[in-house]
Amino acid sequence: MKEILKNKSFLLIAFFISIVLPATYFTHTIDRILMPRVLVLSVLIILLSIVWLTNKKKIYLGRKATILILLLSAYLLTSIISSFGAINGYESVFEIFKSVLFILFLFFVVITIQGDKIKIDILLKSFIVFSFVIITIAVFQFLKVDFSDFRSHENDLGYYFVQAITPVKSTMGNKNLFSDALFLCFPFLIYGIVYFNKFWKFLSIILMILSLGFIGMLVSKTVWVALGVSLFSALVLFVIYLIKEGKIIYASKQRYLIYIFFVFIIGLFSSLGFLHVADSKILEVAKEKVEQITNKENFDKELILNNENPNVAQTRILAWYKSFKMFEDNPFFGVGLGNWRINIPKYGLNGFKTDIEQGIKHFQRSHNDYLWVLCETGIIGFVFYFSAFIFVLVLSVKKFFTAVDKREKLLSFLIAINILGFLTISFFTFPKERVSHNIIVFAYFAIIVSLFYERENKIIRVKDKYRFILILFCLAIGTYSFFITKQKINGESQTRKVIKNQYASRWNREIREVDKIEGNYYSLDPYSTPIAWYKGVALSQLQKYAEAKTEYEKALEIHPYHIQVLNNLASCCDLLGEHKLAENYYNRALEISPDFKDALVNLSIVYFNKRKNEKAYNTIYRCSEQKPVPPKYNLVLKAILKKKIDVLAKKINNSAKRNKILKIRNNDKRLIRLFNKSKRENIKFEEFILNV
Repeated sequence: MKEILKNKSFLLIAFFISIVLPATYFTHTIDRILMPRVLVLSVLIILLSIVWLTNKKKIYLGRKATILILLLSAYLLTSIISSFGAINGYESVFEIFKSVLFILFLFFVVITIQGDKIKIDILLKSFIVFSFVIITIAVFQFLKVDFSDFRSHENDLGYYFVQAITPVKSTMGNKNLFSDALFLCFPFLIYGIVYFNKFWKFLSIILMILSLGFIGMLVSKTVWVALGVSLFSALVLFVIYLIKEGKIIYASKQRYLIYIFFVFIIGLFSSLGFLHVADSKILEVAKEKVEQITNKENFDKELILNNENPNVAQTRILAWYKSFKMFEDNPFFGVGLGNWRINIPKYGLNGFKTDIEQGIKHFQRSHNDYLWVLCETGIIGFVFYFSAFIFVLVLSVKKFFTAVDKREKLLSFLIAINILGFLTISFFTFPKERVSHNIIVFAYFAIIVSLFYERENKIIRVKDKYRFILILFCLAIGTYSFFITKQKINGESQTRKVIKNQYASRWNREIREVDKIEGNYYSLDPYSTPIAWYKGVALSQLQKYAEAKTEYEKALEIHPYHIQVLNNLASCCDLLGEHKLAENYYNRALEISPDFKDALVNLSIVYFNKRKNEKAYNTIYRCSEQKPVPPKYNLVLKAILKKKIDVLAKKINNSAKRNKILKIRNNDKRLIRLFNKSKRENIKFEEFILNV
């Protein structure tokens, strides 16, 4: 133990996992955990590199660890190749460096542990402390939850319950990511229950019960499914093992099964106790969530496209359909890391919720890591990335069947079933993006390859001259990652101020805040909006249209499918007299989102001013009255309708009838009302007016 305490590299890793990782939370960034945790991970890699540069300890890698690192390096190489075709190369570079940090974490853990079972146990305890920190924070958050709205309503229970429980997210970003993290820590807790001594055993039991309670309470459908997959795979593996070995389960030898059974029973009763407190309405919420998974209509593309208000499940599935189109267009090397969110609008925003169709919200993630990797790195990157998972899964199953040591057998068994659970989670959400989740999974990888360390036929020793170059390379990667991540954190911090000033209409101050954002690595905010767009909006409000146009053009280079950018750029062009260019940009926006009302109204103005009133009418006619319309919609519509009536009146010889429709022309409210009625009844406006 004294020797381990002198091992600076191991102490850094343990301290990072147990304290730094769960506690890192910046209040001045938009996403309060993603960039901050990439930053602290880069610091860890820098410190580990310095430690290994200053000591003379040899670097040994087992064959299994080498193969795993080569698979992940091949994925990185594919990602680098894909970045050459990316729209935003800086986004790709950052994502590549983030991926390198995870691989370097794996590398340092492996060469630090080097198959030492005591170090593996301490590593597992570090994750138990990690669980303790995030669960403790969540308990305090739960104590502040107000269920009064949920209790007082009989309908839309799912909505009110989620609204109430949303603040329970610990330091994981949201409740679903928190549930994912709890699930991923199960192997460490179960191992602690079985093999650790009194304090750690008791702590692991308490944390396991609380984890199960939170997972049930937070209504994370993905984790429910992952837990089911893990339990089923555990049963299958265990039955195969018993048949293969011809063994009978003896209570004395398999006591850990009794421990786990009781923990699950206590967790179940804890969940039932919560249901009782919540007036059992949560059962209806659970039923509603399960139906979202099992309802076949949620997977019917045509039904989703025709649905005026798709639910969350339908929205994600439609995004998957469009992601497949992206992959079909870029099958080999993809669109580049970090560029899925830039390219997805290209495949159409029709069928999504109103806020997406109207450019109020923008996609950030595919909510399916398989499609995400497939779209961004192509089939080649996909094969290498998930081959690493399959490789470790095979190793863990092999170790479970062949290990003589009971501890190794249990640990490999738990990691195997949890990797299957993680792969299930990856199908429905985005753990690949999150630092904490990757650290846990890459720790799985390091533990499994370390379990093979002692019995490997060939241990690779890195020669001293290459050792120095390798560690120096790690230091360079960590340093540059720190530099670009710091730039992105500063950019996010400034963007919060930019958005605040935009809401307050402080245009000059907004421009100053945008100008403080330096460097090229922060060009898109977490909402997928180019930073240059914010400055363009402020300049437009100050009527500096030529300068605003320049900013919008910069924004369009960064994100060519952002409909708000296209709309604003078109408006600038129109105000500067470049009407043909404005028409082109509006039509580009409408190709992406055919129901984009700002563009429809603005394009109708362009046509109206060019005296193409019929085109103007046909364009504004596409605005649905069932959804919110821009403030100037009625003003523009009245002008177009009056022009139509003027043209119609000239064709009418009967003076009484002509005067009647001219009277309608001068009554604005009635004019709009009659137009809406003709539209609902699908009658041509002129015919409808003549028959009033």
